[in-house]
Amino acid sequence: MSIWSSAEIVPQVIPTAPSAELKLTYGEIKVQAGVVLTPTQVQSPPVLAFDADPDAFYTVVMLDPDAPSRKDPKFAQWLHWLVVNVPGKDLTQKGDVLAEYVGSGPPQGSGLHRYIFLAYQQARKCEAIELPTFHRANERPNWSVSAFLEKLNKCTGALTLIAGNFYEAEWDDYVPILYKSLEKMGQKRKRKNWLPLESNPELMTKYVHALGVNSKYVFHEILGVDEMLLSFVPQPVFAVLMLFPISEASEAHRAAEEKSLVEGGQTVHPDVYHVRQVLFLKISLVWMFRQLMFLLGDWKRMWHHWFVARCGK
Repeated sequence: MSIWSSAEIVPQVIPTAPSAELKLTYGEIKVQAGVVLTPTQVQSPPVLAFDADPDAFYTVVMLDPDAPSRKDPKFAQWLHWLVVNVPGKDLTQKGDVLAEYVGSGPPQGSGLHRYIFLAYQQARKCEAIELPTFHRANERPNWSVSAFLEKLNKCTGALTLIAGNFYEAEWDDYVPILYKSLEKMGQKRKRKNWLPLESNPELMTKYVHALGVNSKYVFHEILGVDEMLLSFVPQPVFAVLMLFPISEASEAHRAAEEKSLVEGGQTVHPDVYHVRQVLFLKISLVWMFRQLMFLLGDWKRMWHHWFVARCGK
């Protein structure tokens, strides 16, 4: 009987045991499967290592199937860590963090909990759809690795369990400190005050000049696309921002296109770099930064001024 079966992880949590060891290192501690650690020892994320394909991407999961106790796992599975698109060529990179690492916090008197780490190889990098995030503590209980993988599969293609590891831990005096941090995690995050610059050339110009962009670059409104009206636009033109009216028909078309890409995949030229826009009413600001950085060559000075303005450093 394997250690995964004797620990009642297979088939209770996952159907089959991983074929390789997911090496975990907490500082000087190298985790052997089934070892007993303390919450104090696992406060920070471990360093991961396994035999990864440098051209592949991976999903890494940490979960607790014993919340709040192994006898009464009514909150299982409790999600501790979730990262997708971890690059095989450099596992120290974070990939896309959907749930930030939370160390072990078993309730006092609940006995030993199993903390399971799993690494899945993705058939491809997930870029086509938005995935759920779990930034608040109250979003972590009653999570399901199998249900999540079923959803992720629509974006990544087949997922193959490559490596795994687990340790056990019970309450120590660090747990109350962890619970305090979870209370803060549960608070609603304050939204950053991004400036909406939709369809306002004067405000756009004033804003980028304040960031340090050369004053010879300005924004102008295009009154129309016929030859006469275009002749009023100063030359040369470096980039054009077009506002697209969203309608029910356009949204239906977008959803159909996204579904087609998810199901059939997409071949993209290696020189094309895509960033999905998710900031509501901020598309012109993001577009403006991108064009100014890559077309005008003022990006170093602009970013310096932007960080001073935003961060005060």
